[in-house]
Amino acid sequence: MAFQSDLPFLIFKAKGITLLGITGRNLWLEIDDRLSEKGKVRFNATKDAVYSSLRDLKQKALDRRARLGREQVKKSVGWLSSILLGGYGISRGVDLLLRPDCFGDFYYRDPECKGCDYRDRCKVEKLQKQQR
Repeated sequence: MAFQSDLPFLIFKAKGITLLGITGRNLWLEIDDRLSEKGKVRFNATKDAVYSSLRDLKQKALDRRARLGREQVKKSVGWLSSILLGGYGISRGVDLLLRPDCFGDFYYRDPECKGCDYRDRCKVEKLQKQQR
């Protein structure tokens, strides 16, 4: 399960246990079937091999954390940009729906245009139509 989830792992194997498949190719340490006098696990490997295995496991965990951090930032940026673009699109759509029918045909003396919220934008739109 750890291998399929891309999690770093270290296997402690007792004598007489056979590891098959993926676990047979990965790092494992053999332990004694009895505990020490202090109740701790006894390894059937040198102290250097145990420390080396633990350092390797720590490095794999740190590498995974860094990789997940970068992936999370990318995902967050993607979501944020989608939300921002969606919000902008919705605001433009609402603006289009709320425009008066006379938008772009600004008449300075027309009473309909005097109190209109779109007055300034309407002037610009009319000038752009005239330049085309």
